[in-house]
Amino acid sequence: MPRTVEQIALPVTRLGTRRALAVHRYGTPGARPKAYIQAALHADETPGMLVAHHLLRLLDHAPVTGEVVVVPVANPVGLAQVVAGTHVGRHGLDGDGNFNRGFPDLVPGTEALLRDRLGPDPAANVPLIREALRAAHAAHHPTGEVGALRHALLGLALDADLVLDLHCDNEAVMHLYTGDALWPDAADIAAELGCRAVLLAR
Repeated sequence: MPRTVEQIALPVTRLGTRRALAVHRYGTPGARPKAYIQAALHADETPGMLVAHHLLRLLDHAPVTGEVVVVPVANPVGLAQVVAGTHVGRHGLDGDGNFNRGFPDLVPGTEALLRDRLGPDPAANVPLIREALRAAHAAHHPTGEVGALRHALLGLALDADLVLDLHCDNEAVMHLYTGDALWPDAADIAAELGCRAVLLAR
């Protein structure tokens, strides 16, 4: 399947440096279903990048129905954080905290845009909610490199039908974290991934 690669430039915060987010796309933009996969938001959790690398090779030869978006290196900022030979890509060294936290809350803006617009048909509501999420996201103006990174990743993921955020631990069986409202609907993907445990949280 033909692949397109988009480079999303991050703001330059240090003289002489430049970073970008590489976004690999398959299928038809805007087609359904849309799957979004990102790896190593905690940049010191590198196995996800290897998984994404092999996934890209498989997708290059696979028929894609809908759209698949893969960001194999979701955190080029953290990937560059090596101190005295130790990779410290979990927290921003500039004080921006855990890379996996602090994403903008789009709910208030989305809720305001949807007031009195939703009806009794859930399927008809989905495109309205996606449209409102995109508008709330567009109204948010991040500051700094990490803020821009979070904003870009959120924009890529927010309208997907399936989102996989690949993390790892020092030693663990395959497991899945998901929202309790998504269970048991996520049982099929958990089984396909060979998960030995599923953890639910609000």
